[in-house]
Amino acid sequence: MDGLQVESLRPFIVVSSYAGAMTGLVIALVYHVNEGSFFRMLEATRPWRPVIFIPILCTAIFAKIVSDVGGAKMMNDMMSMQLKCWTSLQFWELVDSWSLEEYLQITKHYDWDEWVFPLLYSLSLMQWIVYEAAFSKKAGKKLASVALILCFITGWCDVVENQAHYRFLVSSNPRNEDRVERREWVTDTMIASVTAVCWTKFVTLIIVACILVYCRVCSSRPTVAKADKETPAKIAKADKQAPAPAAKKDKKDTSEDAKKNQ
Repeated sequence: MDGLQVESLRPFIVVSSYAGAMTGLVIALVYHVNEGSFFRMLEATRPWRPVIFIPILCTAIFAKIVSDVGGAKMMNDMMSMQLKCWTSLQFWELVDSWSLEEYLQITKHYDWDEWVFPLLYSLSLMQWIVYEAAFSKKAGKKLASVALILCFITGWCDVVENQAHYRFLVSSNPRNEDRVERREWVTDTMIASVTAVCWTKFVTLIIVACILVYCRVCSSRPTVAKADKETPAKIAKADKQAPAPAAKKDKKDTSEDAKKNQ
């Protein structure tokens, strides 16, 4: 298999690999969220704290992507490409409005956005959901399971969209004299399908964000730590009060025996 064949198969390899790995992870997390034994061990040992580097790395890469795209205009054009282009005519009109430098800026950001950034922000969201379900107890099992599945859908849609848009753009490099002919394989159906995938990505991401905000702000369920503090206090108070009636009864019995002896 030569390099050209490998490159043509790259989108399918990336999308299927991402889907397979993340599906296995989501199944494991959903099982343990509902089972709970795994998280009781984590709560005792706290080995999950070092994974804080995942959201930190995600933030750093996001800053790099914004820097590569360059400026508010190109960020706006990239969002328009994802959400507003439903036909090939709309898509190519937007691409043709870019200079060569702007075109290269857009294509360069896929170095990190192809699959690395979707993977990292999906893992960051899953980490947050697991925390809410396993440690703070503010997310119920069913709610956490739904949120984990939505995180997978969000990341997978982002990977599919990035693979498609990158292939569309590469086929229309302004340096290629035959770029117009190369665009013919990009149909309206393909553009509309990718845009629908983008909308799915953002809708599921908003739902996950709403779930996390609800868990943090709106849930009034007491945490495990609070319950653990209240229970020993109640037991100690009950133990302290219990001997008092018995002592009073013994004193009464002693006074009755003294009266009989007299």
